Amino acid sequence: MTWVPLILPFVVGTLIIFIPGMVILAFSGAPAKLWGLSPALGVGVIAGSGIVWGVFGWNWGPLAVLITTVAAAAAAWALSRRTPGITRLARLLPRYIIPLALVGGLGVLAFWRLYMSVVPGPDAIGQLQDTMFHIDVVRYILENQDGSSAHTGYMDGSANASGFYPAGWHATAALLVQLTGVSIPVAATALSAVLTVVVFPLSSITLAVTVFGASRTLVVSVGVAAQLFGAFPWRFLSWGQLYSNLMAMSLLPAVIAAIILTIRMWRGSTVGMKVLQVELLAIALAGVALAQPNTVFALGIIGYLFLLNAILTAGLTVRATALRAALLTVVLAVGWTGLYVAPFMQRTVTWVWNSFETPAQAFGEATSLGFNGGQGQFVLAAITIAGALLVLRRRPDAAWLPASAAAFGVFYILAAGSEGRIRDFLTGFWYHDSYRLAALVAMLGVPLAGLLAAHVLRIVAAAMRSRMGTNAPYVAGAIALVLAAISLASPAMAQQREWVRLSFATDDAWMLSPAERDFLGQVAETVPEDAVIANNPYDGSGLAYGLYGTDVLFPAMDGNWLGERDPTKKEISSGLTTTDFDAEVCSAVDQLGVDYLLQLDDRWYSDGGTLPEWSGLRVSGDQAGFEPILQDGDMALFRITGCD
Repeated sequence: MTWVPLILPFVVGTLIIFIPGMVILAFSGAPAKLWGLSPALGVGVIAGSGIVWGVFGWNWGPLAVLITTVAAAAAAWALSRRTPGITRLARLLPRYIIPLALVGGLGVLAFWRLYMSVVPGPDAIGQLQDTMFHIDVVRYILENQDGSSAHTGYMDGSANASGFYPAGWHATAALLVQLTGVSIPVAATALSAVLTVVVFPLSSITLAVTVFGASRTLVVSVGVAAQLFGAFPWRFLSWGQLYSNLMAMSLLPAVIAAIILTIRMWRGSTVGMKVLQVELLAIALAGVALAQPNTVFALGIIGYLFLLNAILTAGLTVRATALRAALLTVVLAVGWTGLYVAPFMQRTVTWVWNSFETPAQAFGEATSLGFNGGQGQFVLAAITIAGALLVLRRRPDAAWLPASAAAFGVFYILAAGSEGRIRDFLTGFWYHDSYRLAALVAMLGVPLAGLLAAHVLRIVAAAMRSRMGTNAPYVAGAIALVLAAISLASPAMAQQREWVRLSFATDDAWMLSPAERDFLGQVAETVPEDAVIANNPYDGSGLAYGLYGTDVLFPAMDGNWLGERDPTKKEISSGLTTTDFDAEVCSAVDQLGVDYLLQLDDRWYSDGGTLPEWSGLRVSGDQAGFEPILQDGDMALFRITGCD
């Protein structure tokens, strides 16, 4: 399939994420440095409007997002009473338009190299467990016109589900489908492109210029560095897939920058401006939290180190420094412990994700950026470490940044290379998942690598100035861009590309082959709209709901469920084809209104699909009580007649 159909949803997806935030910032009169916060504000408006509309039971969609944007912008203007600040941004753009264009160009090249060149097309779906759940949540939002994160947890149909599931990414994807008419898989691909090519580089640039000061060299260096770390964003396109984390971590650097700017401006601000700053931060924090809440815990660690660094560099007495540092540490420990033992966090913090290597191996991976058995990025790792040392030497007030990267590096080593209570306590909010922790190291490493690269470029340009005059900076920058482009073909990035290819491969599909996808389309055209279909999601049939809106009994695998197994549904999943339609099974069929049984090829994504609780969802031969409606080899749709 050609990639041309991705152009429109890519453009519209960019506008969806940026415009609400840009409107709010324009009417708030925010400084130019804060405009990188636009995507976080945009996602905050999209996800926040879903919750507000859900509370009142109103249908959610583009109009809800528009009204919320206008309301937030009006509130911002009422508090600031400033002339809309778009003119200030317009004055800065000519100075930075070329650096930003270069960053965007490299981003497109990187996305083509690492994704488009190995994925069958824009409508391809990852053959990974979480993909089914994410696509189905988008369908749930579209069908119910409900973008509330307080309700999307009901999608899987499990019993006693809380209802809450962070739907920032899913609501944005649903909005993109509504505005463009593209399929859900194409919308997912477009958002991946928007986040990796545009949002994350700009977010990283916003953090870097906030901490180190604005310059065109730094803008280019940081924006380029944002494309070169394998652990983030690229690994999230082939692991999970972690769509929600991809969005949240792409937004997080700009939110950190906004918090820093708020702290700087707080003392000299009027009451109205302080309220405005709180409003902006609240919307942005809602954006990252409703995309994926574990970013809030990352922000907690970063915030702790930021405040601790401020205490240590404040010039206080030893006694005052020790007391304040101890108090801050106690506050963090108490809050962390309280959330760790909270009932609503237990599904997350008790998730079993075992270590897989020795601490020494994990340490080697963390220091070489070769996380999770990957190829080491030795040059990039050296640049990042040198950038951290540069910060420690010249900018001790910013030492919290390399300290934060190091802290998550330690968390990665614990998750990947150890077991025990300390490991569980420190990494539980990320499911003990080493991939998410590695991504945080990479995310925080981007501004450090960019700072060092900018520093070296200035030295090189100065050395070349005697021969090339004013052209020296451009020549040095061009050389750096060429080297960055070449690095996309390095062994480490080639491995990332191969992982993406394997995750989307359909020749020996882990979850859904092209033939099975076509068969699901035939099923959707055959069954009545109100038909309920029994299925085993582990054979890929759960995607029938997300792809075609077919009402399958199990749209997600139980590893993704947010509740418990429903006893009535269990009667069907364990006994429909194995109990000769006994009274309990037929009662369940009647109670749930199940009309059909759907099965795909006799291949399971994991052993979970063959457990006893799923054993009753496969017809053997010409089994009585199941009338074939569609059949193609092992793929079949049966009408259930055994309970008539």
